[in-house]
Amino acid sequence: MSILRKQDGTCRFGRVGERAEAGYVMATTALMLIPMMIFAAFAVDVGSWYVEAQQIQRAADGAALAGVVWMPDENKAREAALEITRINGYEDQAGDFDDPDAALPQVRVSRVGPQQIRVDIRAEGELYFGSVIDGFENPAIQRFSTSEYVLPVEFGSPTNKIGYGALEIDGEPVNAWTGLMSYCQPAHYGDVRAAYYIHQKGCIEPRNDLDNGPIDQKPAIISNPDTPAGRNSNHDPEGYFFVVDVPAGRATGTDIMIYDGGYCTGPANLKPTRDTGSTYVEFTLWDATDTPLDDSDIVQIGSTYRPGLNEGCNSWVKPPGFETPIGAVGRYYVQVQNNENIFAGFGDGVNYWSIEARDTGAPDGTTCFTFETATCVGVYARDRMPIRTQTDGDVATFYLANVEPVHEGKFLEVEMWDLGEGMQYVQFINPQGEPVDFKWRTDDTQTISGIGAPNTDHPYETCTDRTVNGGAEPCLNVGAGGIQGKVPQWNNGGRFNGRWVTALIPLTSIPTGLDDYWWQIRYVKKSDATSADWTTWSTRVVGDPVRLIE
Repeated sequence: MSILRKQDGTCRFGRVGERAEAGYVMATTALMLIPMMIFAAFAVDVGSWYVEAQQIQRAADGAALAGVVWMPDENKAREAALEITRINGYEDQAGDFDDPDAALPQVRVSRVGPQQIRVDIRAEGELYFGSVIDGFENPAIQRFSTSEYVLPVEFGSPTNKIGYGALEIDGEPVNAWTGLMSYCQPAHYGDVRAAYYIHQKGCIEPRNDLDNGPIDQKPAIISNPDTPAGRNSNHDPEGYFFVVDVPAGRATGTDIMIYDGGYCTGPANLKPTRDTGSTYVEFTLWDATDTPLDDSDIVQIGSTYRPGLNEGCNSWVKPPGFETPIGAVGRYYVQVQNNENIFAGFGDGVNYWSIEARDTGAPDGTTCFTFETATCVGVYARDRMPIRTQTDGDVATFYLANVEPVHEGKFLEVEMWDLGEGMQYVQFINPQGEPVDFKWRTDDTQTISGIGAPNTDHPYETCTDRTVNGGAEPCLNVGAGGIQGKVPQWNNGGRFNGRWVTALIPLTSIPTGLDDYWWQIRYVKKSDATSADWTTWSTRVVGDPVRLIE
């Protein structure tokens, strides 16, 4: 301790070595400043690497989602994915992705499943302050994304046949037949696409004018199409499309057969009734496509098959060119539509037919199930399916859709036109054989007794009569509730005559490890007499079909 005297005579105390200690602090601070600046530089650089990694990840996610919709065409999938990475600033450079010395960025698009791709991106991170340190180089940052394209559910049949009512489930024929109603049949009879009119039964005589074409091609349009007897807004001259799904690994080609394709006036044999109304149908085979939801690029194979009067009746026929070669893989289409150029009787009627895919040269009677045999060619509906169901027993059951565990947590939407005439109840049966809960609505603009407000979700109803187990089960009552159609002059048929009905089924607790994930429709008939119904069905899983899985 020392005493310092000021000039004014006052005293102050001071510490010996104070200046020396101040110099020590300055020196220590100077020494610490360099590593602190280095750490600050690293913090800035590392932060920029995290930002860059996030940008790379987003680019990989977008590329994977854009590319997977083109699978199984790997070339198109790769082109689409690379275009997205380029737009996001990661244009693939020449070189091998796995070469550490290759120019960056490097992008790799690889197939990891039939409808899955993986996109890897390796790009250069930026050194801002770290570059001043000798030996530090820009780091390589790598991220990846895996996406899946969940195809529309297979719909209508798990076998190599569709619309063949003689097919048996648990030893009983399903009695569910595909068919087309005539152009002149009213849509409220059940075929929402083929019918040109909504309520009018039969066409009036044809006329030759600019609106309707030559006299022998189209029937005249009734005078006021805005009346209940007017045009069917759902009429589609393209008809219906059915998928012939040829898997890999087959040792033979595939013959595509048509059962009873002509307008057959003789005995119905296996069919529910003989064909009526001079209804002629034509069949067209389209080549496999790589874009299941876009058929604008499909190419016709061979000639359109137009069977005539009593041609191919009660037998399987392979039309010329209706075949695929050995090694062919993919989803082919069979288009079925009215031959609108033939109106022999200008009447209402129907033509029943079926489609089958079999090994080249295989005999009649060959049936396989896709969930049992990996090389079985599946035949199922693409989007809509017209079905005539008939039963002499208490119930009629047919296949609806293949819903696998990948759809867990979504909803199965079933859309039905003119549901359940001649039946009492309809139920939706899960793969375990159990009737399930659901909600339903109708889009009718009128509120009709026994149906409820339009576009409103109603809970399922309870069946207590004629159910398989004899007790209360979830169902939709289709035969009661006013027995009233949408228009007073045709108050016949059933609760939903001539209207759309939509059922929404929650897909929860789908078990894993099942061999068969097919849902079924069960009709419970109205009386002890033979009951029949014609309904146009469609089904889909509600939810985004494209998703990231890794």
